[in-house]
Amino acid sequence: MKQRLIVITLIFIAVINWSFTPNYSGRLSIKVENIKVDKGMIWVGIYKSKNDFLNKEKAIIEGVKVNKNGYCYINIPNLEYGDYAVALFQDINENG
Repeated sequence: MKQRLIVITLIFIAVINWSFTPNYSGRLSIKVENIKVDKGMIWVGIYKSKNDFLNKEKAIIEGVKVNKNGYCYINIPNLEYGDYAVALFQDINENG
């Protein structure tokens, strides 16, 4: 019985500790302006290290449709705080 109480107490402590761990992530918002051709997609790649830069398999990739106003917003939610490199391009004919 005593061992069972100890195990239950340890599980309770672990759950309490996990639930109060601070969140070290946020949202990255990028505004792309002065888009000359108002069609296609804007693609952005987010890279955690210089060794991963422009490596598609290592990137966080998001794309948004270009709007008629000459700008667009790209939001990356739940991104760990840190330093990143960003690359983007416009895919006018949407062929990747």
